[in-house]
Amino acid sequence: MYELANLQGHRHPQAGNSRLSQDLTTRTYSGTPREKVTMTSAQNKNGRYEASSGLNMFKNNSDLEHSSKDNPCPICDRTKDADCSWSQDKGLVLCYSEGKDGHPVQAVGDYHFNGQYSDSYHGANTRAQYTKQKPRNRTSTRKPVHQFKPEKQQARDINSAVVEIEVKVDDLALMVAEGHETLASAQVNLAAWCKEKKHDKYTAIQSLKAKLKEASDLGIQVTLDEDPRWLKEYRLVEQKFGDRLRFNQLTKQVELDAETFDATTAKMELGINRGLKLKGNREDITDTIVMLAKKNAYSPVCDYLHKVHQQYGGSTDVLNGFAQRHLGTSNPIHEALVRRFLIAAVARAIAPGCKHDCALILQGPQGYGKSTFFKVLASEAWFDDSLGSTSHKDEKLKLHQFWMVEWPELETVFKRSDVSQVKAFMSSSIDNVRPSYCRNMETLKRPSVIVGTTNQDQFLADTTGNRRFWVVPITHRLDFAKLSAERDRLWAAAVTLYQSGEQWWLTDNEGRQVDGDRNQFEEVHPWLEPIQDYVAGLSEVTTASILSFGVKVDVSRQNNGDTKKVAAIMKKLGWEPKNNVLSQQGHRARGWIKN
Repeated sequence: MYELANLQGHRHPQAGNSRLSQDLTTRTYSGTPREKVTMTSAQNKNGRYEASSGLNMFKNNSDLEHSSKDNPCPICDRTKDADCSWSQDKGLVLCYSEGKDGHPVQAVGDYHFNGQYSDSYHGANTRAQYTKQKPRNRTSTRKPVHQFKPEKQQARDINSAVVEIEVKVDDLALMVAEGHETLASAQVNLAAWCKEKKHDKYTAIQSLKAKLKEASDLGIQVTLDEDPRWLKEYRLVEQKFGDRLRFNQLTKQVELDAETFDATTAKMELGINRGLKLKGNREDITDTIVMLAKKNAYSPVCDYLHKVHQQYGGSTDVLNGFAQRHLGTSNPIHEALVRRFLIAAVARAIAPGCKHDCALILQGPQGYGKSTFFKVLASEAWFDDSLGSTSHKDEKLKLHQFWMVEWPELETVFKRSDVSQVKAFMSSSIDNVRPSYCRNMETLKRPSVIVGTTNQDQFLADTTGNRRFWVVPITHRLDFAKLSAERDRLWAAAVTLYQSGEQWWLTDNEGRQVDGDRNQFEEVHPWLEPIQDYVAGLSEVTTASILSFGVKVDVSRQNNGDTKKVAAIMKKLGWEPKNNVLSQQGHRARGWIKN
């Protein structure tokens, strides 16, 4: 004997009442044992609705719908009252028509016969069970690769992403709070970062907004508008100081109320001594001060030259006889050198970087006041007398902080520096330097002229580069009171000459006169006299012969340096180089012919 759980209310020969009962009844049958079948509309993993073993899922009549005139069976379209029944979602159907003859069709539309009946007796009123097939999803069901990672690894990845987002959000929130970013710009940066890192942009942006709101609730000022804090502070400094901030183009210094102001310590200085507390970082505040100051840039030298020119008009008479009156020399070429030098100084002040690769040199005994002459002429504030090594970066910076820069004791320059290095230094009109207010190098045009002084009679070591040195000898102690009295009129006259277009470089005729006059200041090489004696009476001679017989240098010891020394001396003596000269041994070689 076996028990079969049957849903009360399905018509059956033994059922005396067609009304559905709210309770399950147990019927007893004999015969081959079958599994107990219970109505269910649950879906299996393949998407089918199945009848499963166990308790009946229908708890009362309200769980079922029945065939009627207005509600036909989805399998056979039967409309007779209560002959066919189905679950409310129509996932499971008990069809009377297909079950009564024991040969139900296998499929009707989306419904498939599942091989089971409403009871295992297969009586006259037995109903066939049909389950509805779930529509197949045509989209790919393959899971992303990362979903196949072990759960622990997935958890670690999620935690890592959360930490990365939190760190990024904290950084951007701090930058917004400090005024370096606006909310809009921070969101753009965060979105780009999330795209690169493959993080959720929406979550990150919401986190950023939440942090900024939290900061705002705590009373922390947050920049949410379009103007970052640095711009607000720029306007604040501009409003408070305005034209009081200026930039000195000569000294490369910021000035506040006509006094030098260190822009690198502006945050502390303005907060302590000026009562202006700025919240930006030191670099931003420094840049703000320098930018505002440069809007009011000025050159004190140019202002001075403009002032004296307006005061003394266009007369140049004061320049007549200047060298004789102040330096004690009556040589016309010395007058020309001083005149050219004054115009060159004006040109460099008005047009920094203009071509001027020469230096005025005062030569005379110690104590005559050679350096003081230049200091009075330029004024103490615009003069420096400590120019040193040509290779040191700080020495180049001096050329952009003063109007006149002196090489003291010029003879020592040639001893401690290579001559070619000195020539390159003087020929340059621009320098790459880093002013005190800058974090990077800047390319600046020279606004200055180089001068020099020496006590030596012979100090020029290289004949090829000596044209750069305009040497003027002095014969007495200089009268600085007289020079101070004439100073303004001297510069007014130089401005007049510059504006009239007079050149500050030598003419060809003046150049030849300077070369002849300069010979007396050049060092005499010990080979000069022996070579001069050896070539006397010759029309051509080889370099090898001069070295071997003129200065007695052994052939095994002769080198390229010796050849250059001979060449300099021969040029000084007026000889010209030639590649095909007959030697004393009868062969052709490089040498010289008499001009």
